[in-house]
Amino acid sequence: MSETDEGRDQAVETAAASLRRQPPLWLALIIGVVALVLAALILVQIVPPLYALVFPLSTPLPDGAQEVEHGKPERGAEYRIYRIDMAGLDVAAFYEEQGSTCRYIGTAEDALDASGGVHTVAHCTGTKESGGQSVSWEVYIADGYPEDQGPTRFRLYRYGLN
Repeated sequence: MSETDEGRDQAVETAAASLRRQPPLWLALIIGVVALVLAALILVQIVPPLYALVFPLSTPLPDGAQEVEHGKPERGAEYRIYRIDMAGLDVAAFYEEQGSTCRYIGTAEDALDASGGVHTVAHCTGTKESGGQSVSWEVYIADGYPEDQGPTRFRLYRYGLN
């Protein structure tokens, strides 16, 4: 046998050996599918908290509301007091549109016919959930304030993220 024949035989044996060492295609596919399933399971656990960090939940606030006071007591819920040019009933309607449940104090006619003085219009509560977290709020709405102080003010309590 010549050297070229021996070299050719050796090359064929090397190629055959490398083919024998490769895993079958079906095994590679199964390993790939298992890896994708594991990656999906991990992402399902990681994405909601990351989303909440990038896009934190906030309590709804009607357009035009101006913060008057902010309090974060040592005990109890954080609160903010806002003034707004809207009527108290319109502020309550805004919070109902945001999914809140409102309890009106008196009737709508009582609130509209009130002669002077500050009067409570409604108390609304609501919750918003996103990314496995939630934020809850309570709103106490009053109107009848002088124009330079309102005419409507509302106190918004925010209860922490869960």
